[in-house]
Amino acid sequence: MTPEDKGDRLYGFLAYALGWLSAVYVMRAERRSVRWHARQSLVVFGGLTLALILADAVLPQGSSSWAHGSRSTLRGLVMGGLLLISMGLWICLPLMTLLGRPFLVPIFAPLTLKLAGPPPWTLPTEAWQPGSGDAGPAGGWTGASSGGSTARCAVCGGSGRMTCPRCLGACYERGGLNQQACSLCLRSGTVQCTGMGPH
Repeated sequence: MTPEDKGDRLYGFLAYALGWLSAVYVMRAERRSVRWHARQSLVVFGGLTLALILADAVLPQGSSSWAHGSRSTLRGLVMGGLLLISMGLWICLPLMTLLGRPFLVPIFAPLTLKLAGPPPWTLPTEAWQPGSGDAGPAGGWTGASSGGSTARCAVCGGSGRMTCPRCLGACYERGGLNQQACSLCLRSGTVQCTGMGPH
């Protein structure tokens, strides 16, 4: 792993660490992958915050009447569910990003893709990204060999792209009539090589 890749993971972690507050802090980062995580954090945690505020304003609090009591139960279920989802994503998103396994949050995916563009792991490696040239396995190179020259990655053969491990290049996660577009490669069939695929 290159120092740039470690920095991307750390700043991606920070983009989620304090929800949309930390996302605003790293929004203007130079690196595309960091900006993408900041925008997803803003969409996800900003949306959940607005949902909690709206639920608190619309759903009534406890009351003695039976009708209001049932609505109060609904309020508790909705608020509790939103808080549970928020806590789960607050733990999973920074942790998985730090481990190098980021993901696109399905419910918020349309707005995230509109504001942030496609996830960085679905795009070809660029010159200023970690892994380009001989910087690391993400660009198709595994480093110096015993003779001093760079060796091609055994996973992608030096192309920098590998078959999507989720759909295995089929672009869809399910077959038959209920086909669902792969949420990892976004129907491209390939993702940026990590050097950790099947050899």
